[in-house]
Amino acid sequence: MNPDKPSIWHTLGVGGGATPTDLKNNKQLSLWSIAWALTVVAASALLTELDLALPLQGLLVLSPSVVAVFVLRAYLKFLRMTDEMQRRIQIEGLAVGFGVGYAFAMAYLVAEAAGAPPLNLAVLLAVMTLGWAGGNFFAVKRYQ
Repeated sequence: MNPDKPSIWHTLGVGGGATPTDLKNNKQLSLWSIAWALTVVAASALLTELDLALPLQGLLVLSPSVVAVFVLRAYLKFLRMTDEMQRRIQIEGLAVGFGVGYAFAMAYLVAEAAGAPPLNLAVLLAVMTLGWAGGNFFAVKRYQ
């Protein structure tokens, strides 16, 4: 891997002009996000496959939320320590992700009234995540 060439995460996440601090904070955010995703997958698999006592089930249900706190802290640290342009890119990504997810959820409520099957929450989360990534990508391109 060429250290002078930005990674795909750098390009999608913070765009050009990121400082070493931005890259460090973005790396921490990425690592916490991966840990969060793995925690969700592991907890879901264990809850599905094993017959666990209620206290253990509760701990597994809460475990992704505990890791999510660290993701949120890492993201806020990144936002607070970056420059105004990077912050603006991130905020635009969040706004697009929220807006796309909100519009999709409202439209699906109407679709359910017309007989569509109930919405799986994972689909809504995927729509919001793709909206956030797209918002970041287009904001990076606009401000380059």
